[in-house]
Amino acid sequence: MKLFMRVLQGRPIDHPQSEYGMKILFPPTEYPEYDYINSIPPGYYPLEILEQPHINCFEKLTLTYEFLGDKVRDVWSVHQMNEKERAERLEELESIKPYPSWILNEITSDWEAPVLKPETGNYTWSEESKSWV
Repeated sequence: MKLFMRVLQGRPIDHPQSEYGMKILFPPTEYPEYDYINSIPPGYYPLEILEQPHINCFEKLTLTYEFLGDKVRDVWSVHQMNEKERAERLEELESIKPYPSWILNEITSDWEAPVLKPETGNYTWSEESKSWV
């Protein structure tokens, strides 16, 4: 999907606009000169979408945009949660902890058994024996 952003005084403003949204703002019947391939309305530029980075369970993402002269690009920033946010997040995660013995993997944000699950066979976790049975 093509996206566009408005740039004013060298700074991206507003929110990304889809090609469909642009055609609502600039109806083809009134603005036949804009095909959104070779020509787009003045002040609008194509938006390059970059892949969102992976974050762990105690990080936050912010999204901003930068103007590069002929396009606008996503800028993702990763921030560590402060102590209060971290405590709130841990409380949230604890509420979905499947078993008391499981350990939080902060990289994947998943709860993992203290013992690896065998790769073959059909096993379920036994909290009593702390093993796969």
